[in-house]
Amino acid sequence: MRLNLAILLPMLLLALAAGRANAQEQIVSFASALRLQHDGRLVVTETLRAHGQGRIIRHGLYRDLPLGIKEDGRFIPAPVTVHRLTRNGVTEPHFTRRASGMLRVYFGRKDVLLPAGEHRYVFTYSLPGHVQHLEKYDELSW
Repeated sequence: MRLNLAILLPMLLLALAAGRANAQEQIVSFASALRLQHDGRLVVTETLRAHGQGRIIRHGLYRDLPLGIKEDGRFIPAPVTVHRLTRNGVTEPHFTRRASGMLRVYFGRKDVLLPAGEHRYVFTYSLPGHVQHLEKYDELSW
């Protein structure tokens, strides 16, 4: 039996296009590595894999981080320092906004659309004062 490529090839391309059109936009994976420094700063490196198609994930991702911790019912400021952000191994621009005790870090640029497909972000930031030395144990608030 001989296959007719003139019929088979367009059908295959149509099936592939339909599969791409239905691809979900989502965070595929999220992992965090925490390092506690001698001065009490917490250095966090987050690795995120996201699949975007330009419908919801258009310019990049964002991450909300607390600008302090609650201790004994009071809020203690703990400013976030952004150290590095990469997308697919290349430095990625970012910008921030503050609201309601949170820092929102936007990955990417407002005026640049993210190419469709999977992207790997590595985001490193630090926070002071997130370790409390209590009487019976130490506590990490993050």
